[in-house]
Parts: sequence; structure tokens; C-alpha cells
Amino acid sequence: NMLKAKRPYDAMIMSSPITAQCSPHKIQSLESSSSKRQRAYEVTQAQMQQESPFQSCPPPLEEVEQFVLQTRQRASSPSSERRFTTKEVRDIVSRALEERDSALRGEFTKILHDKLREQYESFAKFNQDCVSRQLKESDFSYMS
Repeated sequence: NMLKAKRPYDAMIMSSPITAQCSPHKIQSLESSSSKRQRAYEVTQAQMQQESPFQSCPPPLEEVEQFVLQTRQRASSPSSERRFTTKEVRDIVSRALEERDSALRGEFTKILHDKLREQYESFAKFNQDCVSRQLKESDFSYMS
């Protein structure tokens, strides 16, 4: 008897003066996965740029592509400029990469040594404080 007096669910929804609000879960489901990926990519790129101590190094792939395009343009237009062979280009690029690699390794080594020095100094100070505190709290006096 009591169940027959209740309104069906659909009737309640239709007659309800309050409109349903979007929950965060509904908003996330409406967003496409490609836009989520794009936003995640942008966030990680921004974090990488902020955190990297090697911000000054340009992406080498773009430089190589630019060099190849310039070389093709020079090859197609007749001029008095020197033209490089494939072997010479490989040698130039490999030398440039070796120089950049050694510079980055040197910079990384310097940063690493600085961090290790700071860590050691912090540990030595903590150890000295701990030992001096234990000696002050000790009841045994070796000095008479």
C-alpha cells in the first residue's frame, strides 16, 4: 500500500524545480582524452623547463633539421658558397655533439659535487651537534 503511494523516479525528476548540477566527475568525462593528453604534456613541459638546470641547451634535432634545410637550399641554388659532402657534415655534427656533451657533463659534474659537498657539510654539523649534546647530558666526567 505504501509503495503505491510513492511517485516513480522519472516523475520526480520531471517535476523537480531544481536542475541537476554538473559534478566534477561529469565535467572530466565530457573532456576528450586528446585534450587531457595535451594539457598533461603542456604541464610536464612547463615543469621540465622550470626544473632543468640545463635550460640554455637548444634541442639538437631542430638544429640538425635547420642545417639540412639550409644545405638543401644551398645545393639547389647556384652560388659561390662552399658545399659540404655528407662525410664532412657528419664530422661537423659529431664534433659539435661531442663538444656539447662534454660541456653538459662538466656542468652536471659541478652541480653534483656541489650537492654532495652540501650534504656532507650538513651531515658533519648534525654529527657534531649530536656528539656534543650527548657529552653535555652525560653524568660521567672524564675531566677532573
